[in-house]
Amino acid sequence: MRAQSGLALLTMIGVMLALSLLTTAGFQQGLFALRLAANSADQAIARMAADYALREAENTPESLAIGVLEPSPQPTVTEWQPMLEANGVASVLPAFLADRATARVLVEAVEQSELTSAYRITVLAQTHSGQAQQIVQINYSDTDNSRSWRQLR
Repeated sequence: MRAQSGLALLTMIGVMLALSLLTTAGFQQGLFALRLAANSADQAIARMAADYALREAENTPESLAIGVLEPSPQPTVTEWQPMLEANGVASVLPAFLADRATARVLVEAVEQSELTSAYRITVLAQTHSGQAQQIVQINYSDTDNSRSWRQLR
């Protein structure tokens, strides 16, 4: 009888060990999913801030416009981020974004004539936590409202 109760005890210890390992793995997966969701939310906030700042800059590009940057930076984050931090104008975001993100806008007057006005608008949007950022660039012509945009990486 004693041999059986010792065997039952060892079996229960093994089952408890297996359950604790499964529980730990489940917690780790849950934490990973939580971090992934938080990162996705931060990226979405940065995208919304960038989009809002772009739309605001498109409405009045001439008031924010400077000349074309010479030499023109390469279309990469490492080239544009310092430029936007130094020369970009802070965009006023709506209340639901202002407490979560900031946006800086740089508008270059690419072509100015009596017939056409073309601008390159570049926006740096960052969450306050610094976990997510977006740099978006748009070429905009107010004559025919044509746009071409890209996200810098």
